[in-house]
Amino acid sequence: MTATLDLTATQIKHALGIIAACKARKLPHDQRKRLADIALETALTESGLRMYANVNNPESLRLAHDAVGSDHGSVGLFQQQVGGAVNSTADWGTTAELMDPEVSTKKFLNALLRLDWIPMTNWAAAQAVQHSAFSDGSNYRSNDSHAIAIRKRLWGSADPAPHSVHPATRVHVVVPGDTLFSIARAWGTSLQAVEAANPLAGHPAGNFDNIRPGDRIVHP
Repeated sequence: MTATLDLTATQIKHALGIIAACKARKLPHDQRKRLADIALETALTESGLRMYANVNNPESLRLAHDAVGSDHGSVGLFQQQVGGAVNSTADWGTTAELMDPEVSTKKFLNALLRLDWIPMTNWAAAQAVQHSAFSDGSNYRSNDSHAIAIRKRLWGSADPAPHSVHPATRVHVVVPGDTLFSIARAWGTSLQAVEAANPLAGHPAGNFDNIRPGDRIVHP
């Protein structure tokens, strides 16, 4: 699969997170697939499906990342700008949110769905959300076919379950891009408290830097 799609295992993990967020939308099946095509095309163009931290954002450097950039206050797969961060000129959300594949995709989709996107081409829809310096959309257009190929290959493997904390049980099911730090931040508690409540978390147990999708993290 990796060779056919020309993606690493990490890029595939990020693509699955993007597709899962698109599958979770309450829209007709064909529209959800098109959302995935557009979102994947955007992430391929903006980051190469790599999770970017930003050299000017110390918090981003503490979260799991694949590369480090310096463009404005941009982080994550979609290069969205962190509100209030150094050099940011927009506010897409917090650092932890924008470095989470599913949450950042939801924010991208929220912006896309406010537009009359259905009659647009995929690249035009991406440009309408991102406002790239390439006004003709040529940067996105070059990834049209690759994004569709990725979606076709991975669609059946992506879990459409929402990325959320389940308040009844106070258990969080890990999704691609999660770290214990980002989970602790979402709960408003400390990393140390989450680690203490989950001594067997990680692979092997106790290796808190290596949690995996599907792991269950208990609220302290």
